Amino acid sequence: MARTRVWRAPVAAVAVTAGAGFSSGREVALFFSQMGWASWVGVLFASALFGALCGLIAHFARQTGAHSFSGVYLRALEPRQGMVVGAMHGLLMAMTAGVMLVACGELAMLALPFHNAFWMGVLFALAGALLLNLRGMRALPAAGAAALLLMAAFFLALAADPRDVTVHLNYEVDPELFGSTAAAILMGTLHAALNASIAGGVIACFSGETGQPAAFGARCGALMLAVLSAANAAMARGGEKLLAQALPVVVLAARWGTFGYYACIAVMALGSIATLSAAVGALIGQLDDGPRSRKAVLAVLAAGGALAALLGFERAVELGYPMLGWASVFSLAALACCVDRISHRFPTDVLNSQNPPSRS
Repeated sequence: MARTRVWRAPVAAVAVTAGAGFSSGREVALFFSQMGWASWVGVLFASALFGALCGLIAHFARQTGAHSFSGVYLRALEPRQGMVVGAMHGLLMAMTAGVMLVACGELAMLALPFHNAFWMGVLFALAGALLLNLRGMRALPAAGAAALLLMAAFFLALAADPRDVTVHLNYEVDPELFGSTAAAILMGTLHAALNASIAGGVIACFSGETGQPAAFGARCGALMLAVLSAANAAMARGGEKLLAQALPVVVLAARWGTFGYYACIAVMALGSIATLSAAVGALIGQLDDGPRSRKAVLAVLAAGGALAALLGFERAVELGYPMLGWASVFSLAALACCVDRISHRFPTDVLNSQNPPSRS
């Protein structure tokens, strides 16, 4: 029982990164597969860095006693810096929530023969995300484990299918990054920082179960490596033909006929709801983590929702996520530079102390 319990927090942290961008294959094709054989260098580097960042976030969450990722920033940085970085994280979460809701609505339109299928999908996804946020996200690890196992099996099955992948539409591919290990490491850095920021709120929520940050980070990195490897292997089966496709998994699963079509919809819906739950939880946590952050949250909610609506799913993955990925890199770097300062301000592990500081 104790052995399985230590995996609850890592499973929850990794599961919430498997949104529509990842489960559709578009994110994997953009960040990794376009580098060809060098993509495996990126997968290894991204998984290791993701694990290290998760361990870092868990350490700071335990040290400061914050229950949200923005709360960590508010306690660790100067007040103005904390507000700016917290607002930036709120923008990432708001944009992510908007994209996941739109994705679920569009998936419902593809699966259901109803006139209001889009809004049915949006409401179903929002209800699922809110349910996963009940009672401190207690149900998220179990739901996340099921989602990760299903996704891994799905991607491995796509990779194992030896049949040729057929693309009926014309496509154009820029081969400049093929075989570039430097590009693979750079994109892996963006991927790790972006997903660590998405998972930050969940890590803070489960900080009481993370245990030693190094061990927690190692488990997160191992899980990410397993899921990313399965997805990258599937994308490699399709080759460069998938790079210009909005939904690469649909092209791959077309070999399975109608079953493949609905399997794609199910996998993408599960991933979207998992990530939506993290985004909603992070925004709720930001609202609850002190009055100073409330105005910033309201602003980023409006900006993020508008940005997601304007960009749409494909552009959000191609343009918005890389930009916010860079913002996440600098934000996490700023947090890492505050190790000494946090250790001085919070000399003991707040979660193990009897008198934790009140929320600011």
